[in-house]
Amino acid sequence: MSDCLELSALANRAEPAPAPAVLELVAAELPGAAADLFAEFAPEPVESGLLFQAHRARLRSGEEVVVRVVRPSVEASLALDLELLPLLAGLSDGRRGGLPFAAAVEDFRTALPQRLDLTAQADGLEALAADLERSPLVRVPRVLRELSGPRVIVLEWLAGTAIDDDPPPDGAPAVAAARRLAVAWLHQALLGRVLPVELRGAETLLPVGDGVIFTGGQFARPAASQQANLLGYLTAAADRDPDEAATHLLREMVATGPAGEEEIRLLLRQVVPFRDGAWSAGGDSLAEHVAVHWRLAAEGGFRPRLHLLGFLRGFIAVAAVCRRLAPERDLMQEALHEVRLAASASRFQEMLTARQLRDSLERYAVLMSELPQRLDDALTRLAAPPSGPPPAASGDERVRRQPALIVAAFVLATATVAALAHQLTAAGAAWVEKPAAVLVVVLGALTLRALRAGG
Repeated sequence: MSDCLELSALANRAEPAPAPAVLELVAAELPGAAADLFAEFAPEPVESGLLFQAHRARLRSGEEVVVRVVRPSVEASLALDLELLPLLAGLSDGRRGGLPFAAAVEDFRTALPQRLDLTAQADGLEALAADLERSPLVRVPRVLRELSGPRVIVLEWLAGTAIDDDPPPDGAPAVAAARRLAVAWLHQALLGRVLPVELRGAETLLPVGDGVIFTGGQFARPAASQQANLLGYLTAAADRDPDEAATHLLREMVATGPAGEEEIRLLLRQVVPFRDGAWSAGGDSLAEHVAVHWRLAAEGGFRPRLHLLGFLRGFIAVAAVCRRLAPERDLMQEALHEVRLAASASRFQEMLTARQLRDSLERYAVLMSELPQRLDDALTRLAAPPSGPPPAASGDERVRRQPALIVAAFVLATATVAALAHQLTAAGAAWVEKPAAVLVVVLGALTLRALRAGG
C-alpha cells in the first residue's frame, strides 16, 4: 500500500500532441469546424496528461472555456500496452496485495474505456454540481453539453493550480490549499452523494481563494450505509482503536482466503506504522494507519468491494497531495475531525427536525380528534333560525339537511386536511401528501353520497 501512495504522487504528464492534430479531432467531434465555434483557440495546452490534453479557448459569445480532448491515437497505443501487461505477472507469485494479478489486469482493461469516455465525465460533473449547489468547499465548472461528446468536453474556465503542479513558494498557502482539498474530498466521500474517485492533473485544481475545483475524472455514488461504515472505520483508525477499525473495515470486504476476522483483528492490534508503513518521517499519520490496515486485510485474504476500491483510490490521491504540500502535518486527520463535526451537526439538526415533526403530529392529532365535534357545531349553527334555540335533530336528519350545509362541511373538512398536510410537509414529513390527497377524495365521495341522500 505504501507503494500505491508513492506511485499516486507521480506526475501525470506527457509530451503534448501537435496542435493541428488536436484541432482535427475537435473538428471531427464537434458539430462544426473549430474555426466556426471558437473566436480563439490556444495552441499550447494547459494540460497534457497521459490520456487527455486541454486547451484554453474563447467562444464566439466571448465566454472563456477549456477544451479537453482524448489524446489523439491514445486508444491505439493503450491497446498495445494492455496486451503487454500480463508479462508483468511474473514479477511476483501472481498475486499483489491479495488480488490476483490477472483479475487486476482485467479490471483495468474494463475500466479504461469508461475513463476515456468524456460523456461520463460530463454526467459526473453535472451530478456533482447539483450535489454541491450551496457548498463553499467545492466549485464545479459548467459543462457546455452542446459542444461536448465522447472524445471532447468543453467546460467553463475556472482559474486554479493543478494539484500535481509545484506548490507556491510560500508554504502557508500551500498548506491551506491542501487542507481544503482534504476537507472537501472527505466531506464528499462520507457525507455527499457524488464522490470524485480520481484526482489527477488539471482535473483537480487548487484555486487562490476558497474552494477546490473538480473539472473531471471518475465519479461514484456511494450508498449512505457504506458512508456511515467508512466514517466509523476512519474514526476508529484516527482514535487508534484497531478492534473497532477491523469491525468496520471487514464489513466492506469479501473473504477469499483462509484468514478469519479474529486473525485480522490480532494483526491490526500489532500495527506499528513507522515500522510497517514508513511513508513519512513520523510514521504515525492517519494515511499510514489506513494503508497498513488495508494491506494486512488484503494479505489475509480479504478483497475490497468495488466501492471501497474507489474510496481507496481517492483517499490515496488526496493523502499524497497533503504529504507533498504539508509533510509535517497530518492533514487527513485534521480534515476528518472537521467532517466528524459536520456529521454531528447534521445529526443534531435531524434530531431537531424529528422533534418538531413529533410535536406537530401531536398537535394535529388533537385537532383531528376535535374535528367531528366542530363540524357538527358548525352545521347546527348554520341550520338554526335567526332567533331562538337550534332545533334538536337526529343523526339521519342532519345528513339530510340543505345541500349548501353539506357543501360547507366538505369545504371546512378539506381546508383542515390541507392545512394539516402543509404543516406536516414543512416539518419534513413529505410522505403525507399522497394520504392527504386520498382523504380529500374520500371526503368528496362522502359529500356526493350525502347530497344524493338529501335529494
